[in-house]
Amino acid sequence: MLSTPADGWTVVTVKDCDVIASYIVDIPFEWLSACLDGLKNERPVALEIDSEGTESFIVTHYGYTFVVGDSGGGVPYCRMFRYYSFLDLIGELIEDFKRDFDDWVRWGHEEKDDGFLSRRAEELRKLIIETESALNEAK
Repeated sequence: MLSTPADGWTVVTVKDCDVIASYIVDIPFEWLSACLDGLKNERPVALEIDSEGTESFIVTHYGYTFVVGDSGGGVPYCRMFRYYSFLDLIGELIEDFKRDFDDWVRWGHEEKDDGFLSRRAEELRKLIIETESALNEAK
């Protein structure tokens, strides 16, 4: 779902819909926090994507996922994916964050010192574990 982050950018892929995302949104922390809230409270999850000039959102819950946004020049788009639930999406996100863990720790913070990055790594590790636990309970 998420390409390996590079130079402050990643490609978000939902089925056959690709959106480029900038480091402006702290994707690992903001998205996992939203997913954790959705799992714990059984409510839809909304994930922001900032493409530095356009914005998109992934809105997902049981049975449906939508990708909505501005494709540039004020032209809106909306894609709906039926039978692709937030449980599927959250599982993919967790695996992507685990796969590229060090890259997501540095996401937008490449210039920070080792102490900051160590604290961020520990916080991200805890958030992944907590979200994965909530996901397993929801299944």
